[in-house]
Order: sequence, then C-alpha cells, then structure tokens
Amino acid sequence: LNKAHYNDPSFMEKLKDTAESLVIGTAFHLETQFGPLTSPVTDKLKQSMDLDGDETWLVKPRLDSSDANLMTPGIKLGVTPKSYSFRTELFGPLLSVCCVDDIQDAIRTANTLPYGLTSGIFSLDPREKDLWKNSVEAGNIYINRNVTGAVVQRQPFGGLKKSSFGIGSKAGGPNYVIQFLNIIEKETHTHNYKDVFTKLFSTSTDVTNLYGEDNHLRYLPNNRIIIRIEKKDLLNDLKMILDALRITKNKVDISYASDLTTDQVNLIADLPSTEESIDDLLSRLDGIDRLRFGSNVTSQTVRVKISSHHSTLIDHRPYSEGRFELLYYLNGQSITHEYHRYGNLGDRATS
Repeated sequence: LNKAHYNDPSFMEKLKDTAESLVIGTAFHLETQFGPLTSPVTDKLKQSMDLDGDETWLVKPRLDSSDANLMTPGIKLGVTPKSYSFRTELFGPLLSVCCVDDIQDAIRTANTLPYGLTSGIFSLDPREKDLWKNSVEAGNIYINRNVTGAVVQRQPFGGLKKSSFGIGSKAGGPNYVIQFLNIIEKETHTHNYKDVFTKLFSTSTDVTNLYGEDNHLRYLPNNRIIIRIEKKDLLNDLKMILDALRITKNKVDISYASDLTTDQVNLIADLPSTEESIDDLLSRLDGIDRLRFGSNVTSQTVRVKISSHHSTLIDHRPYSEGRFELLYYLNGQSITHEYHRYGNLGDRATS
C-alpha cells in the first residue's frame, strides 16, 4: 500500500469496516458471506497471528473454538519484507499490509519473494498498469480485479519461481496435457523452432474475447535456466539447445565440463559460460528453475541433489518439434485486465 493511503485514516477506517462487516459462519446459513476454510487452520496461519517487530492489528483475526476450519479475517499493519507473514505462503483470510513509497517500490518489494503465483493492482493510470504487468514476477496477473477465482481457459493458472513445478505448464491452459504425454520422436537433424516461436509463443492471445475483460496468455523467457554441456553430448543436439535459447531470447548461462571436444568448445566460444565440475554446478542451484542437460543423467545422486533444490532436470535429447522443446525455456503468464467500471465499458463500448 502506498504511503498516501497507508497514512490516510479515512482509507484505513474503510478497510477495517470492510473486514469487520463480513458475516462469518457456516455455509449452511444463507446470510454467511465468509465461510470456513477447506481444511483446519494450519500451524503457519496460527504463527502468522503473532506480531513481528512493529506490527499492529487493524483487525485481529479469531479462531472459532467450535469449528477448526473457521477463522475470521485479519488485517495486519506494519508488515515489512522481513516479516513472517510477508514471506510465507498463507492460505487463509489474513491481509498483511506493507507500506511502500510508490509503484516501483511495490514491484521491487513483491519481486523479493521466492514465490510468484498471483499478483494484482488496482489503478486507472495506464502507465502504472503497463509498468506492473511488465515488471512483476507472477504467473497470473490481475488488473482491477480480485486475484482469486481463475477460470479454466480464460485464466490458465500457474505461478513462477517456487510457485511452479516442472516446466510450469498452466492448469486450464493449452500446454497442460503435454505433461502427460510420452513423446517419441523420429530421428531428425532439423528443427522448426523459429516458425513455432513466431506463430505460437511470440505474441499474446485472448481466446475468450469477453466484453469488459481482457484475458491474455503470453510467454516470457525463463532466464532462470542453466545449460550443462558434457563431452558425451552430440554436437547437433547442442546446436539445437543453443538455438532454442537464442530464439526464446533467454539469458545465457552455460556450464561445461573440462574435457569437451574442440568442436564443442568452439560452439560456445562467444557465449557466457563457466567451466566447472558437476559438484560446483550443484552448489549454485538456488534460484535456478531448470537445468537442461544435452543427454541423460545417469547418476542418481546428481538427480536427487537437483530435486532437493526444487529445480527441474531436463536430460533427454532435444526435440526437433518446437511445440514441445521451446516450453523448457519459456514461462507462461496470464494477464487479466478488467476494463469496465461498474458495468460501463468506457471507450471500448463501441469497439
């Protein structure tokens, strides 16, 4: 929350009234506006009810002694990026309010989190909206809309960073079923990466075309991927992997073994790369989403260590079909922009 609103007693009173006026109770009562959680209140939620540092309660949450799934909404002020409730993924009705200087500060603060599931902004300034959607690190971005209730196909759902698993294919999106395929490809020496990227991954799409709400799915370079090159890798396979990096506009991070062939060394001569042992590579995986090896990793110890860092190992030969291979280097991002105001479509009413 920016300083102007954070220090505005009138705004805070309205925020407080919004939470306290909700009718809390069982879903069997028609007057209930806020029902029980889907599971008993977790230890993380209970810990978040303790105050850190200079935190204070605008609205203090309460647990229901007769219903382990029921917790009233809480609003905590004075939260900082170091606070437990700021850095912990909490599935419950707790709003942790952090004071920031401006939108740039808000984006920097949000991006310090290891998670990146959803993020939202309410603004009528197109400059702020553009800055937000092009800077904040989250898999689902909402503009002038609540940040829950994603709809299948309309808002394919899935996060970035630690809010992602595997290659991050979004539930309800066009790539989700690919995760369940066993892809067997005929031997080939060519690929169609450039054509596939141009036609499918280079532009955002809105397949629903609703009035009052844009829902775009776009693809961004992952930039948290390491390419590992070893002597056993085939030269043409390495060329395909490097082509995929270039075409998807990824930041290059190449790790290579000390015993590469001359042709392999020449292939990466002009690219940022590091000669290192596999142990040295495994020591720097924090914050790395994916490791792309050029061939199969046979060491179970290496596989376990990669998994322990929550990184995804990709260790088969590259697919020549870009519809599959390029997904390893991209992150899908859903952007929902609700552009109506109280049902009024504004300038878009005649478009």
